[in-house]
Amino acid sequence: MNINLSYEDSPPRIERVQVLPYPDLKRLWVRIQLTSFAAHPNVEVSVLGPDGEVAAEMFVVENRETYLSLTLHLPAPVPGARYLARVALQRGHETVETLDMQEYPFDLVFVEPEDGARP
Repeated sequence: MNINLSYEDSPPRIERVQVLPYPDLKRLWVRIQLTSFAAHPNVEVSVLGPDGEVAAEMFVVENRETYLSLTLHLPAPVPGARYLARVALQRGHETVETLDMQEYPFDLVFVEPEDGARP
């Protein structure tokens, strides 16, 4: 017998996205804050380079946390260039429903992150 005690008033949403390049500019620290949820959503992260092409991407299946801290690798970084991080919150496997999507533009320059601060 399976008893579902979880309940959602509304679908989960992306509250905040932050992208912080590492000092070597070859890696990105992506921090994502989500609203609470009952059913586990998928999280898709794509980083578009200055040419508009996908430079890095990651897919988290059935995420279970409201806070994600991810590292993405850039194979051919362009220091100082403008990049775009796109985060999509989805559900489903065969039929995918996009619940929320946010875009976060950033420059590929090192910025010292706040100590222990969440996005």
